[in-house]
Amino acid sequence: MIYSGLDWSGSPGPEHGPWLVIAVAHVDEVDLETLDTELASTRAILRLDPSFVFHHSETTAATREGFFAALQRMPLSVHVHMLNKATWSAEHISGSSGFDCICDGIITLLMRCPTGVIEEQMLYIDLPRREGTLVTRYRTTIRQAMRRARRPTFRDMKPRPDDQTDAALIQVADMVAGEVREHSGLAGLYLPALRSRVEIV
Repeated sequence: MIYSGLDWSGSPGPEHGPWLVIAVAHVDEVDLETLDTELASTRAILRLDPSFVFHHSETTAATREGFFAALQRMPLSVHVHMLNKATWSAEHISGSSGFDCICDGIITLLMRCPTGVIEEQMLYIDLPRREGTLVTRYRTTIRQAMRRARRPTFRDMKPRPDDQTDAALIQVADMVAGEVREHSGLAGLYLPALRSRVEIV
């Protein structure tokens, strides 16, 4: 089974610049332990607490450098969608919600991912478990969109807070989304070296 972790950087409103960036990181089930080991090793090398959560907006330059160097060794791939908030607002009716904007971005991203990482696979979304209603809304909206497009969908979609011990994929998605948003694409110090792992769709 392929496990995917989804997170986004930015907000639907005018703050945080022009982009809302959504990323989904994929790894084969057999490589989940390797992913956890790589992140644990990165924390140790950087002398971070073993429970440290990689958040792009809260990391130092040294931490980012160490993380993205480790990402090159991780057995995974990442797909990213850059949603231009001004364009999205102009194309949608006044009063569309932030949920609508984020959901549209997620659906666009997932529609452009290879079928092999979607069909009957597992998707984790960076949401607290207590947000049961919101989780259900995302799950339902994604399933309906996939059905309308006659595309296969995930076996299941679950909330996965990024501070859980098994949330490495969520942290990868967060870090990649944040770096893409900061540089408006695969630019900056770290992303050009990851073009074989990270694809904007």
